[in-house]
Amino acid sequence: MGEESQRWLPRCLLDSGYRCSIRRDNWIECLVWSDRERWLGRGPDEVSAIRDVLSQMFPSLAAQRLLTAQLEQDREGAHKLDPRGVRAERPRGPEASAPDSARAAVHPLPLSTPVTPDVSANTSPVVADEVPAPAPTTVVSVAGACQALDDIYREIEDARAELALMAPRLQKRLMVAWICRTRSFDEQFVGEARVTTGVRRVARVLTDLSKTLWPGSVRALQMNALPECALSEINPSSSAVLRTWTQASQFVDEHREHNPDVPASFDVYGWADHQHIGTAPPNPDSLLHDAQTAIERVAGSVTAFPPHHRSSNVDDITQETLVALAVHVQRLRWIRTFTLEPELWGATMGRLRWLASRLGQRATPLRKFLDPEYVPQDTWSRLLGHSASNNSDHNTTPGAIAEKLLIDQVMETVRGKRVLYVSDHDDPKQKMRLEQLLSIKLEWCDGSPDQVQAAEGELSRHAYELVIVGTGFQSQRIDAGLVRTARGKEIPHVRVYQGDLRAIFHALARRYGIKQGLQAAS
Repeated sequence: MGEESQRWLPRCLLDSGYRCSIRRDNWIECLVWSDRERWLGRGPDEVSAIRDVLSQMFPSLAAQRLLTAQLEQDREGAHKLDPRGVRAERPRGPEASAPDSARAAVHPLPLSTPVTPDVSANTSPVVADEVPAPAPTTVVSVAGACQALDDIYREIEDARAELALMAPRLQKRLMVAWICRTRSFDEQFVGEARVTTGVRRVARVLTDLSKTLWPGSVRALQMNALPECALSEINPSSSAVLRTWTQASQFVDEHREHNPDVPASFDVYGWADHQHIGTAPPNPDSLLHDAQTAIERVAGSVTAFPPHHRSSNVDDITQETLVALAVHVQRLRWIRTFTLEPELWGATMGRLRWLASRLGQRATPLRKFLDPEYVPQDTWSRLLGHSASNNSDHNTTPGAIAEKLLIDQVMETVRGKRVLYVSDHDDPKQKMRLEQLLSIKLEWCDGSPDQVQAAEGELSRHAYELVIVGTGFQSQRIDAGLVRTARGKEIPHVRVYQGDLRAIFHALARRYGIKQGLQAAS
């Protein structure tokens, strides 16, 4: 670290113990740090890099105005010393007692306006439709970063079952959200071994999930990925400039806050066929295992990562085999909302997507039914020959009976329990439905700071016997502390994306091991 690099820092930061270092490669990186903080900015030149790092350190408009005033004051002091605007040398030793105006460093940046990332060139005007602000909150300690990374990791683990049921587009959006936030800690705490270990842990589990679920290429997961990779998955039409992973994480969160993850006509998991399921399958997991066996004959174990090269040529797969696999895809679409093995369902669908990507034009029959936007002309149950006949009551079909048995066993297990339900908004109707269906004593937490703090205190005193989180993954992150407390007190908890009622029943069934009892009964 040379004295020359310190000329970039405003006087207020130097006086607070911050230091600066510039690295020049194919682009410029500016690292500003103190004993407890790390801030990293990037840009095509030094001015852009320092603007980037300062926009993170001074996120609010008020903070930027104060910074601008400080920089102007630094300039005035320096110009009094040298009218030509040459940087004043920093005094050493006894000269340190010189007046502040004489010691002020000249900051070369044109910061008469608040710090904002550059989004246009000097040629034809190109205005960015979204310019992300830095994250409103920043972890300021290594311990805090490690805790946040552990929360992300555990959130992903909690999300596995529902992530497996989602359409590829939604899977990719959530993976990008997780990895952007994860990498933002890596750039804030450069060289911190514990943070690096936590980042690699999250990146590894996300990479493994992408290989198993195979939603398609997730560029932000690649080792050499740049923050701008987030644009291709979140909003390819945006001209926003993302120079740091902190900006990318904020961009992803803001876009998801103002834009639905899936179109309104789709279900919460991103599929368009939710109104065309039909009657419940009599034994969904038996159909799942049949599909698993069929795909593994030609594409290897679905629970292992797909091979880089198949042992046999793709031409060896007959058209008859492809037609049979297409039938299995239709059955998988039918059982999606009923299976009690969602991770196996997602892995089987993922392997089918991987195989389709290797077969080229021959995979047309598979791609048709793998497409989340595909809607059958009739219900899946009728198309597959399993509809209730003679207009009989659908509630008396074997599948409906099995589903009711599952619900009854869940209700019996949680009956009378004191339950905390965490959401990012108040929903009296949902509260009433859950209380009536489950016969529980439900306390609602709407995510406001006061309610979250009160709920954490009650959890610490074992006031609740179950926690249900329905905020949606990567939303306000209001549930991290509550889940952490529940885990520490060994209070059962489930996370359910968007709080769908059927998803809640299935999540509770998995949490309490009710699946085994249901299989034995059937």
